[in-house]
Amino acid sequence: RSRGGGRTATGAPASKRQRTEKGRGAAGDAKTDNETNSTSSDAGGDSDNPDEREENRKERNRRHARETRLRKKNYMHSLQQQLEAMTQERNALEKEINDKMNAETGQHSCWVKSLRSALALRAAGCSDVDQWRKFVDEEIVLVHPITPYRSYRTGDVVSNRCVLMGIPDIV
Repeated sequence: RSRGGGRTATGAPASKRQRTEKGRGAAGDAKTDNETNSTSSDAGGDSDNPDEREENRKERNRRHARETRLRKKNYMHSLQQQLEAMTQERNALEKEINDKMNAETGQHSCWVKSLRSALALRAAGCSDVDQWRKFVDEEIVLVHPITPYRSYRTGDVVSNRCVLMGIPDIV
């Protein structure tokens, strides 16, 4: 046989470990004492006792399972913290949106109330400027479409719309 490393110097068959370490060359020699000790203690040393190897294997499995459970527990804890942070952020954003909507709704309802009052004055034909000032600004601009049943001053028509500027024009 010329497999290279299949037998030891005494002519006995080489163990699998000896063959793999021989094949590693310099990289296999670079193993630290720590790695060698942990490997031999993890593998049960060079013990040929199947019971010891089985016990060592079970211990490694238990340790691995324990570490896996701990990693999972830490991961779940971090996910819970992220969930809580995101929930708080969402609640803060929802509150901010609701506050803005309430403020806009208040402004809108005030605007609608003023507009209704102004339109009611216009429909009633009220020409009292002081009554109008209660609801609208002096520089109000009212734009509405041209209707065929009504006549308009030529200066009030702009781009096919009626544009009334200020309280005197509206009255």
